[in-house]
Formats: sequence, structure tokens, C-alpha cells
Amino acid sequence: MAIEILKPPPFIPGQGMSELMKDVVRIAYSTTLAVSTTMSTAIELFKVPANTLILQVGAEVTTTFDGGSSDVGLTIGDSDDADALLTLELSSLLVTTGGTLLKNYTAAQAILAYFTPGEGVTGGLRVWATFKTDSNTQEIAE
Repeated sequence: MAIEILKPPPFIPGQGMSELMKDVVRIAYSTTLAVSTTMSTAIELFKVPANTLILQVGAEVTTTFDGGSSDVGLTIGDSDDADALLTLELSSLLVTTGGTLLKNYTAAQAILAYFTPGEGVTGGLRVWATFKTDSNTQEIAE
């Protein structure tokens, strides 16, 4: 089940609170994914609203990956670009590569995990993303 990232409410009591909530960097965690050779090759992690700036994406191993005859590949992206946000190689024990980025979504979009299953490899992980909603694309261009 995907985590739906919502925009902050338009009005928040307190002086300057509405503006503060638009500027704050937030973090979202996916549900824990049980990686196995039988899992779906594309899993929806997050749903982001229009004008969301993804600042960074990472993965946390929750269950150590045990051996199999091949490694499992994982990319985090969207329906336009499967590896737009993060590429991971899950070896028999750990995540070997990670990534950061800066991507602005001008329209609502689903953030997906794409798996390349390996033979006999099992483990668990969850994905996290830092983001700002109501982001300004002018700030990115400068």
C-alpha cells in the first residue's frame, strides 16, 4: 500500500505557521518490503501531490539479505523513469549503493520501486524520501 504524501493545510493557527509548513522539509517512510523471488516487479511506494520537490531518497535494510544464486536489483523512480531517484544493488548482506537527488514533480505522481528478482535471495527493506510540498520550480533553476 502506497503512502500518500499530502500538502499541508492552507491555514494553520499561529503567526507565520502556514508559511513555515510550506517551507519545512518532511520525511516519509514506505512500508517494509519483504524482498523475495516471488514479489511483484513494480511496487507503488509513495503518491506525491503536484509541486513536490523530492530532495533525497534512501533505503534502510530491515532484514538482512540472505544468499541466493544471484543478486537482486532495485531502482526507485516513477512511471516516466524507473531509475530516476535511486539505484540499489542488494548483495547477499547489504545495500551496496545509494543515491541522492533533486527532482520536482509538477503533477501528481506515483513513486515506484522496481525489482529485478534474483534466485533464492530474501530480505527486507523500507524506502524513505525527504521532500517539500508546494515547491517553487524557480528555486531549482537558479
